[in-house]
Amino acid sequence: MPESVTDRCTKSHEYIFLFSKSKSYYYDNEAIKENAVYPTGTRRDQKQGDFNGKYSKVDIHRSDSFRAIRDKVNKRSVWTVSKAVYKEAHFATFPPELVKPCLLAGSSEGGVVLDPFMGSGTVAELALKYGRHFVGVEINPEFINIAEKRIAPARAQLQLFLV
Repeated sequence: MPESVTDRCTKSHEYIFLFSKSKSYYYDNEAIKENAVYPTGTRRDQKQGDFNGKYSKVDIHRSDSFRAIRDKVNKRSVWTVSKAVYKEAHFATFPPELVKPCLLAGSSEGGVVLDPFMGSGTVAELALKYGRHFVGVEINPEFINIAEKRIAPARAQLQLFLV
């Protein structure tokens, strides 16, 4: 949650926990790798000690073969995800881009995902979209209705492939 403080830095992160009942758990690192980002071919030429704003062209990696083996990199521990709004739900809906890497890394196709605080059904919707089963738990009947309405199109799409 954002905080309004003036006597220290504002916390701008939250932790995500992926739990497993087993010591031997499923984790698909490949499913969530990110595209590698390479610097452009220009940078300050520091070898000459030139700090007057002059730049020189430098081929930082020297060859495309280096880039080819590093097209993807491991997902980092800090993610920047914009908030998302689901108009029929409460203010704290999960952005799908926050849920997606957790779902893809922590479960296999055909696996089961537990969402103990189902809310508006973001996890359920993505589970269906990516071929997972889900178990959702929600205490508020209003949110259950919202979640059922939200995941209905994904269930209908799934039925097209099961026929």
